[in-house]
Amino acid sequence: QSKPELPPIELRIAGGWVRDKLLGYECHDLDIAIDNMMGLEFCENISSYMKSKGIDVRSVHKIESNPEKSKHLETATTKIFDQEIDFVNLRHEEYAEESRIPKIVFGTPEQDAYRRDLTINSLFYNINTSSVEDYTKQGVSDLKEGIIRTPLPAFETFMDDPLRVLRCIRFASRFHFTVSEDILKAARDDRLKEAFKKKISRERVAVELDKMIQGPDPVLSIELIYDFGLYETIFVPPSQQNCQGNMGDSRDVVSLAKILKWLLQLTGKNSIHSELLSRTPKDLRALYLASVLIPFKDMKMKKSTPISYVLKDSLKFPAVDAISTEKLISTINPLMDTTKKNAEVPLDRKSIGLFIRE
Repeated sequence: QSKPELPPIELRIAGGWVRDKLLGYECHDLDIAIDNMMGLEFCENISSYMKSKGIDVRSVHKIESNPEKSKHLETATTKIFDQEIDFVNLRHEEYAEESRIPKIVFGTPEQDAYRRDLTINSLFYNINTSSVEDYTKQGVSDLKEGIIRTPLPAFETFMDDPLRVLRCIRFASRFHFTVSEDILKAARDDRLKEAFKKKISRERVAVELDKMIQGPDPVLSIELIYDFGLYETIFVPPSQQNCQGNMGDSRDVVSLAKILKWLLQLTGKNSIHSELLSRTPKDLRALYLASVLIPFKDMKMKKSTPISYVLKDSLKFPAVDAISTEKLISTINPLMDTTKKNAEVPLDRKSIGLFIRE
């Protein structure tokens, strides 16, 4: 420590980097937690020191807190030896009843660990001691056993920030971990669903949903959304006053997603030609997005469509997503009718070809 006037500092790598390294995955997202100094002040001191040693260093950037994007604390970022690093102080959060925006105060490593969403995300790597720290006493064991669990009781953790329930789903599907019964019980609580509607911006819901749909197992994500009882909390239907027809059964989204996955996994002579079933990341995203919105298929609105309302107006997805999803879903009824006709009287090749072209 070259500046005696500064207090002794202990640095820890926090969260995802520690989790991924222990699981054997690469991770380039480095967050450094500081015990007694704000991230910006520490980052500026690091920059000054490196410059004094003739080491090239990029400028320091301050990232303002943005609670609506789950960024509750000011962060400083810079690039050191071509590695982007974020610096932030250890913190403790206090929440008001009607808001998911917390009051931030300095905290101990243990307080910081317990305020995190999951035990597997609460681990630290202490740079000073070169050791992994597990203040919840469950993070390492949950990684080994493949369990998604909250550091504090799940209901308390979710009520503080209901967005965390979606992160549970995303990490469970990403790592194929088992969700604890405590989380399942809390997720199904009507009080949480009400808090979810009050505290969470729809844009943040869309971001988490998009990560699930584009993740390694979108089917498991969709299944967990249904199991958690969160389908209509995420995909808020238009009011009955503004639409005609009934919403379909949300159980259908799980069945359809599983069928889609099965079709995509067919190989050899049984596989579906890529001209008929594209497997690019962009098209897979569109297919799973359509499958999850199938309950809105037969509903109608005067000035819009239920699918456009849910995606564009409610979840704030780009208009192009609403258009592509509507096009995909619009093919379902004609496809079902043609399949039924073919079962009764086999269609000739020309008729099938014309249908596929349409």
